[in-house]
Parts: sequence; structure tokens; C-alpha cells
Amino acid sequence: MRSRYLITGRGVVLATQRGAALVVALIFLIVLTVIGIGVVGTTTTEEKLARNFRDLDIAFAAAEAALRDAEIRINGYWDKPAKPVDPYAFNTTCTDGLCDCTYAKCDALAPIQDRYSMTEAPSAELGAGTTGTPAIAMVAQQPRYYIENTCAKIPGESVSKPGCSTIYRITSIGFGRLTAQTLLQENYIP
Repeated sequence: MRSRYLITGRGVVLATQRGAALVVALIFLIVLTVIGIGVVGTTTTEEKLARNFRDLDIAFAAAEAALRDAEIRINGYWDKPAKPVDPYAFNTTCTDGLCDCTYAKCDALAPIQDRYSMTEAPSAELGAGTTGTPAIAMVAQQPRYYIENTCAKIPGESVSKPGCSTIYRITSIGFGRLTAQTLLQENYIP
């Protein structure tokens, strides 16, 4: 081991440092690099989560729009005077999204998405039935829906009332910008 001497104004001094500052600086640089890589990974993950939540929100809003479009179609409010949907337009093949499930003509307990396609005909696309609802921008596919004409006793109805009340079960699907899909269903009593 060689000793180094440093000549200063006060005389000759033994130099004992052997590059410790360089080692500490390199360790500090490695720690900062690892922290930086972790922050970049976390930021990327959070950005993907935000994009997926946005896509899901768009799909939900599209499915809600399809539910409202079906309600407009049932009531006929797009026209003056209002022309409600023709009860004879409903059939067991669900032509144009109008399904007849009264009096056990179809399995009303089975989910409609298991019986028919939600992404193509016979489901109705947003704006079908001359409602004039405009298309939704920035979605992978326009939302679609079915309206099922069902017959049921409404809770609280008089037992002396003959027959049953017409309840429309609306099932809609909305699509996001990427891959998100939202399926909604409501019972609508006009």
C-alpha cells in the first residue's frame, strides 16, 4: 500500500482518501435511477386506469342513451302528436328489437342477451324506429337495445283487476371507445 502525501501551506500532510466520494455518488445515482423508473411505471399504470375508467363511462352513457331512445320509441314522443309503438309490431322473432314475451310466447326469465344478439339484428340501433336520436360520437359501435312486451301483475294493483299490466323490459348495450361494454336493463311502465 502506497501512501500519498499532500503538500500544503502548512506543511506535508498524509492523504487518506481513496475515492469514497465517487462510490457514494454512484450509489446515490443508482438509487435515484431506481426511484425514477418506479415513478414512470406508476404513472403509466395510472394513465391506463384512467383511460379504462373513461372508456367504461362512455359505454355506460351510451347504454343509458339507448334506454332513453327506447322509452321515446314506446311513447312516440318524437312525433307531434305522439304515436306510441304499435302493439302489433311486437313478435317472437324480435323484428327491429321489438320482442313479444306475453303469455309465455318466449322464455321471459332467460336473459335476452342469451337468446338474441346484442351487437347486430334483430336488436335495434340507437335512433331506430324513426325516433331521430343522433348517433353518438367516439364509440366503437352505436348502442343497441331490445324492448320486450311482457305481462305482469304490478305490486299494489287491485286483485280484482282482470288480466295483467303491460310492462316493457328494455335491455340495452353501450360500447366505449376501446373494448368496454355496458349492459343495462330496466322495466318501463308507460
